[in-house]
Amino acid sequence: MRAVRHEPARLDGEGPRVAVHRLMDGSMPPLPVQGPDADLALHGLASHEPLFGRATASGRTGFTLVEIMIVISIIAVVFAMGVPSLFRMMSKDPMRQAVSDVLEACQQARAEAILRDTTTELRFDLEDGGFWDITVVPRPKHHAELDVQPDPSVQSPPDSAPAPAPIFHARISNRIFVDALGVNFKDAIADQEPPAPVRFYANGTCDEFTIVLHWLDQPEWRKISLDIITGLPDVEMIR
Repeated sequence: MRAVRHEPARLDGEGPRVAVHRLMDGSMPPLPVQGPDADLALHGLASHEPLFGRATASGRTGFTLVEIMIVISIIAVVFAMGVPSLFRMMSKDPMRQAVSDVLEACQQARAEAILRDTTTELRFDLEDGGFWDITVVPRPKHHAELDVQPDPSVQSPPDSAPAPAPIFHARISNRIFVDALGVNFKDAIADQEPPAPVRFYANGTCDEFTIVLHWLDQPEWRKISLDIITGLPDVEMIR
């Protein structure tokens, strides 16, 4: 009698589950493995366990607790490294904030003077704790009239009217030191006197004004000055 040679089951081009069905319905020669080893082979083909994760009762794959903890640890490390840099990018340092506030105050004072056809004042006041308050207010009407038509014989009425509401207000950090604050070529810091207000007029001109800011934590200085003809501010890095 001629011996029948069984070819092993070939899975080329077939998925493992297709091969199992063919073995079960007899359309594929049986595996050349008998006994418990054959059952293990069929179980391996049917389960088709993935390289990563584990098979669940529903047939879907999942991740172990150790794998999830590793991924969470990596995300936490990346997050901890990136958050401080993100906050530094979003928040301004004291010098940038101070320069921005002074520029905005000058622009607001100039714009309000032109739009309202009046005189506005930019005021700097040193408060307790080393903070500088920046305020832009409209100049009282009788003072504005004196600015337009100066006359020594005209007596200004008493300031009985309430103080005008500020147009703009900001505060410079106490980490920023004002090295110089000059109005009409008179430095209030050097003279140790309260600084005079900087006036902006309806025709777009303004008083002479120069301020030098020094960041105490860094060797940085910024000089901000006004063009008396156009009333526009200019920033200069001194060092």
